[in-house]
Amino acid sequence: MKALLIIVFSLFISAGFAQTSLLTEIKSSTQSSYPRYGVDVNGTYYFVAGMANSPDYGFWKSDGTPGGTTKIITTTGTRPQANIRTKENIIPFGNKALLIASDYYNNLNFELWITDGTPAGTFLLKDINTPGRASDIKNVKVVSGKGALKAFFSANNGTLGEELWVTDGTPDGTKLVKDIYPGSNSSLPSDFVQLQDKVLFSATEPTHGRELWITDGTEAGTELVKDIYPGSNSSFVNNSKIVVNDNTAFVNLKDGTLVNTTILVRTAGTFNTTFSIGSSFANPDNLTLFNGKVYFTTSPSSGGNLYYIDNNSIPVTIANDFTYYSWRAENLTVSNDKLFLLINNSGGQTNLGVIESSVDSEIAHLIQVTGANIDPFPTNPEKRKLIPTSNGNIYFFTGQTSPGYRLWFSNGTQQGTTNILNLWFGNYSYVRTFNNKLFFITNDIEGKNQCYVTDNGSDAVLVKNLTPDLNIDNVYPLVQSGDWFYFSAYNPATGYELYKSNGITNTFVKDIDVTYKSNDYNFSKTVSNSNGLFFLADDGKNGLELWKTNGKQVGTSLFSDLNSYPMPETTIAQEDAFDYYSNSSKFWDLYEFNDQIYIMTYKGIWITNGIYPPIQLYEGPRLSQLGYSNKFEAANGLVYFNVVNELWQTAGSPESTTKVGVVDNTRPNDSYYIRGLRAINHKLYFIGYSTMYGDEVYKYDGGNISLVKDAIPGQNMYIFSSETEVVGNSFYYTKFSSAEGCQLYVTDGTEANTRLLHSFGTAGSCPSYLTNFKDSLLVFQAYDSENGSELWKSDGTVAGTKLVKDIYPGTGSGSPINYANKIKYAVFEDDVYFLASTPANGRQLFKSDLTPEGTIPLSDITNIYAYAARGGVYFADGGSDSEPVKIESTSASKRLLANIVPNGHSLPQYFVGHNGLIFTRIALPNGTHQIHVFKDCKNNAILAGDINYLYTQAYDTIKSSNTITADKSYKLIAGKSIELTSGFVADSNSIFEAKIEACVHSTTDN
Repeated sequence: MKALLIIVFSLFISAGFAQTSLLTEIKSSTQSSYPRYGVDVNGTYYFVAGMANSPDYGFWKSDGTPGGTTKIITTTGTRPQANIRTKENIIPFGNKALLIASDYYNNLNFELWITDGTPAGTFLLKDINTPGRASDIKNVKVVSGKGALKAFFSANNGTLGEELWVTDGTPDGTKLVKDIYPGSNSSLPSDFVQLQDKVLFSATEPTHGRELWITDGTEAGTELVKDIYPGSNSSFVNNSKIVVNDNTAFVNLKDGTLVNTTILVRTAGTFNTTFSIGSSFANPDNLTLFNGKVYFTTSPSSGGNLYYIDNNSIPVTIANDFTYYSWRAENLTVSNDKLFLLINNSGGQTNLGVIESSVDSEIAHLIQVTGANIDPFPTNPEKRKLIPTSNGNIYFFTGQTSPGYRLWFSNGTQQGTTNILNLWFGNYSYVRTFNNKLFFITNDIEGKNQCYVTDNGSDAVLVKNLTPDLNIDNVYPLVQSGDWFYFSAYNPATGYELYKSNGITNTFVKDIDVTYKSNDYNFSKTVSNSNGLFFLADDGKNGLELWKTNGKQVGTSLFSDLNSYPMPETTIAQEDAFDYYSNSSKFWDLYEFNDQIYIMTYKGIWITNGIYPPIQLYEGPRLSQLGYSNKFEAANGLVYFNVVNELWQTAGSPESTTKVGVVDNTRPNDSYYIRGLRAINHKLYFIGYSTMYGDEVYKYDGGNISLVKDAIPGQNMYIFSSETEVVGNSFYYTKFSSAEGCQLYVTDGTEANTRLLHSFGTAGSCPSYLTNFKDSLLVFQAYDSENGSELWKSDGTVAGTKLVKDIYPGTGSGSPINYANKIKYAVFEDDVYFLASTPANGRQLFKSDLTPEGTIPLSDITNIYAYAARGGVYFADGGSDSEPVKIESTSASKRLLANIVPNGHSLPQYFVGHNGLIFTRIALPNGTHQIHVFKDCKNNAILAGDINYLYTQAYDTIKSSNTITADKSYKLIAGKSIELTSGFVADSNSIFEAKIEACVHSTTDN
């Protein structure tokens, strides 16, 4: 027999093996401070920024220089904390600022503070509500009179409801003005407008409803102006607006004389000076002060509808220079010496109009935007608006849908009204004026969103390109302060930090947060198919999104940014994360079926093959409802998922994604989650709740959702953490009985064979970590009063459901847990692996063959992750260095994978296997996360029979008695020795290579 044998022996010492385990560093920049919620205070920029490593959502001020950008603190070192769930935390107050703040992080006692930017000038004005409770400050209005400033606002002291308060910027001057709605009810004062030295506002009380009030800041000087709609009815409607012209105020209100009709009311703040202009001007709206006159619109049947009123009592009709028989004005907008408006004619055409004080304030001139007989302006009120500049010009949008808007500029003339030529039809957000310039975000011709600036309608330029050396991206316009425009932007080295611009060049202000901190959810969810391993990662720029890797550095990158830049302007931060501009997606589940990846976030469900971008299958607000997780499960060639209490199915296309039904048809929108979706024999099983049966097991067979058995008759308790598992053809699940406590059940899908296996009592937690052991036994943690939380098993019978071992003897708890494998124990060969505690050694890695004597500790362990793969069980070693290791059946079989942080700890977590590799996340001492990759190898391999694979690797030895068939190539790699034992045969034209080398993987090889 002729054989070609190529035997290569490469000898290295252990440390010399060519291994590069680093796959990617998830975040290279320092932590972002996400500056936002800013206002201008006499040329100083006050804003909110975060410090990640010491939860601190504090206030800052900046004069545009690094040294002048400082945190606002008190003389005692207290750092007032902003309520990051609202954007109204800072109110200019002369040369100072009012703050709605608490005295430390996560204290919800948000009260009124004041600051001049110095420690001595920063203090709490008054703890209005009970200590530890917020006073719900809102509607803050600053007024000036007699050389002094005051701020009126609504607040709740915990006993009187939301009532009228005032402050002069001192603790003694911060006080309740009047309890307008006596008792604990709220008058909800709002709509504050200054009239001479007093303030008009609206408030509610039981006798007169919501009416017009006036105050001078004292209880005696706070009174109802007039009950305009007599009785308990309210005169204020949604579009009511108070406008002051000199010593007179005008407001549109209901007086009850005509149904669903408002009138124009004039007042000087007293009962006798308050009267209606008359019913001839029905439904006044768009009240706007311009050139010493109050302009308003009505709803006429013919002719024009635009009027003004000055100190005379009779409104004046606005003439026009166009020939419409009937026209209607709206969107009145003042820009310096011009009043711009939209003009609608009876034929449905809408154009731009202007009234110029320097020409004639009583004539509206038409500016033709389009010649088409249509309304070219957006129907969305957020886009159907005119944006004034400081020099009397405006910007505005045309178009009806998003994306599909177009940006225009007008100086009030036909020739000076043009679109921004180098922009396209897209969506626009973060529109901010800066003198005559406009900053905004829109998408380019390729669909990528960018921030631009235009000056008086000139071609828009990318803000990031004004100063290319700054290397910024994802620009978020903020606000003008002094001579500068401030914005937040991302830089690879500093993260999202504060910048300023004059519209020509950009300047980096300061790296506020220079610490390192990575997202705790990095690599916490993974899924794989033939095209790679997909995982969650936050690179600091794009937030927590879906990444993809083939195990090589060059093959690792962001795969899909589902929540891409820019984040919606309505976004506010979550209380537990200052992740703002990076705009992370929030993931429920990742799932693979038929080589397709299914993605579930709080916003929708997507599908991808891992090559092309995800396609959205489902979108709905209920996915964002907090509670128990929504999940995927495949059955009968379809993928099922739950949206709270709804069961859905999909064949992988939008048109095939349909709702199957709900558990309780009498409560289709309840908040009781479907839990534990599992497929057995072409049927879907899960836990559901109904008002008739309580928390029970249901099944879906492709027709209807049906109850399996009312195991505990009546409305037994809903348990959001109920667990399920499939072993063979049996469905195991947990329940809670008010009489018996936590219970374990099993069913084969029939009522007759649904039975209680064990009741664990009312103390302690319910069975958890339900794990399928070799499709024959259920292994789990359970609590009873005699043994505490320990390891149990069940064969589906009452007698076979029993304690495996009391690991922590007595009533103490061994608490066998594991957070890898989707919160299940690791199963390797013939044993179960988990983490448990003993009195002497604390938490250790255990293995169990499910006998008392076979349940033994193997190693110390640092954290709560143990992952089983072909080569062994992977975990974080609990020795002096917490590094990644693997173990097989004995303590002596433990192998160090890599010493990633010499003389330190890399704290590996979230082990997962893919394509013969083991991936894990580690943490560097500075807080940065990295992904490392290792070859999945056993310590020793004994091989026999025909060769059906290309190569075998082992940490120590390989013994082979294989037959290498003709035309096969075969490679053996071991760290210590390779033995060709009796029976080893290399057939004709086969190639055999043997190499002494560690079980290594290099992420840098192509």
